[in-house]
Amino acid sequence: IADINDAVLGKIVGVNGTIDSININNGNVFIKLYDGTGRIDVVMFERNARNNNDIYNAKEGQNITVTGKVAVYKTGLEIIAESIK
Repeated sequence: IADINDAVLGKIVGVNGTIDSININNGNVFIKLYDGTGRIDVVMFERNARNNNDIYNAKEGQNITVTGKVAVYKTGLEIIAESIK
């Protein structure tokens, strides 16, 4: 996560980490992910989450692998997840 910066904005990245927190709202999944080097917000929108049904059963403390595009939301970087395993 420490390597994710403006230089990779718009690029696809893969990150392994632990779920710090997870919230589900209208089918959209919002995760705070920690990997030992830092934290980043991960968003999986409902249209992708419904094809990744296991994500609705994810719990805090669980290790996951996220693949998605780096984007800016408000003033911070986030990952728009395409897959979460």
